[in-house]
Amino acid sequence: MRGIHVINTSAEAHFRSGIEKLDSGRPRDAIEDLLAATRADSENAKYFAQLSRALTMAGRVAEALEAAQQALALNPQDALSLDTIGVVFSHATRHELAAQTFSIAVKRNPDNADFLNNLGTSLKFTGDFAGARTAFEAALKLNPKLHKVRFALANLERQSDANNHIQELQQHLRKFSGDIHDRMYLGYALAKELDDCGNYSAAFATLTEVNGAWREQHSYDSADDAAIFDALLEIFSAPMPAAERKNAAPQPIFVVGLPRTGTTLTERIISSHSDVFSAGELTHIPRLARLMGGYKGPATLDLQTVRAMPSINTKEFGRHYLAAAATYTDGSPYLVDKWPHNFLYTGLILQALPDAKVICVRRNPMDSCLSNFRQLFALGNPFYDYSYELLDCGRYYLMFDRLMQHWDGIFPGRIHTVHYEDLVLDQETQSRILIDYCGLEWQDACLNFERNASPVATASSAQVRQPLYINALTRWKNYAAQLEPLAELFHKNGLTPA
Repeated sequence: MRGIHVINTSAEAHFRSGIEKLDSGRPRDAIEDLLAATRADSENAKYFAQLSRALTMAGRVAEALEAAQQALALNPQDALSLDTIGVVFSHATRHELAAQTFSIAVKRNPDNADFLNNLGTSLKFTGDFAGARTAFEAALKLNPKLHKVRFALANLERQSDANNHIQELQQHLRKFSGDIHDRMYLGYALAKELDDCGNYSAAFATLTEVNGAWREQHSYDSADDAAIFDALLEIFSAPMPAAERKNAAPQPIFVVGLPRTGTTLTERIISSHSDVFSAGELTHIPRLARLMGGYKGPATLDLQTVRAMPSINTKEFGRHYLAAAATYTDGSPYLVDKWPHNFLYTGLILQALPDAKVICVRRNPMDSCLSNFRQLFALGNPFYDYSYELLDCGRYYLMFDRLMQHWDGIFPGRIHTVHYEDLVLDQETQSRILIDYCGLEWQDACLNFERNASPVATASSAQVRQPLYINALTRWKNYAAQLEPLAELFHKNGLTPA
């Protein structure tokens, strides 16, 4: 253990200034102060921990990892710094390292419910569901109002009539008077457990109620998304010149599609191959599109970003993406980037990365929309604003379908489509076709994706550690009566649910 550390007043002044800027949402400004603090005092783990946090918030992942490793090497004694380092590792998809760091933080401060929740989340991602449950239950015991933990517990495993939290969740919702975010956690947890137990009408009613409450406070108009889709169709009316081929490693494989439609399953099959590294859901593509299009704001997609796409230097775009992606790999020649909404950026991807493989996963439109409506995505993330109303899910599906047909038309042969139902019903044939499209030699491990030990940081983290099952096929029929308006919308647009 290191000796007593004497505070450097100059370093401390820089540190406090950096934290003030971080807390006011100015990570890029904070970085300079925090760097100055580490230069003035290179032995203070807290300074490096907060620097890594600022770098993460600014999207500078490789530098954030380096700062986090430096902080950890200084053997931090305070639990907050350890928790901060763990969060940085988690954002960089180093979930096993994150779990180890969170574990030390919890040992240093076992009475902090947030630290326990972070530990439980990382353990879930790494497949240690028993450990995750222990951490979540301990967090809830310390803070019964930490309702996101109730949501995590509900989704950790399938509930049954004999073992569930339905009554407890109903009681919390009946007397609830807190923040809308907590109400959403409780409502989605209850709906999930009601669905597990076969009470579909009550599950749907619960979702409708809590989603309605969310929409009252957060406006959304599908016309805004329609304008973005229309702009993409207009700007990418014909293939633009592609960047020159360089065959740089890692060669990216993009798995795209609507969320909750089999994208994680597809990614797990591919990443079970020994030559492929699973990078999880990277958001480098939208971030680079914003930055290289001249906008410095959050990594979302708006008309300004779409209209700036033709000005982007695709060669530089591809180079920056590969450099950023390489920080996630273990030296494998292939990397899977499984952020579903990259389907919006497919035109840009195929221009900037001519060797990239793009796999679009499709699912029955009724099941796709129900799965989106039932899934609580990152609250406040604009990419999922459509998901809180059933017919908005349907309208978004139609826009997605039209855009993917467009990409197929202007990039013929470049996109491989996987149908979730075909994959479930004929796993080996579809898996072999998939692996061949990726340019890989077949390995039998790809049939045993549930044995894939790499972390999974998506809503499917529990399901994809099990062999394929057919229970999710035509799940929408459990809600046939409630989904009649959606079926009517699809019929009007030439889609027939099956």
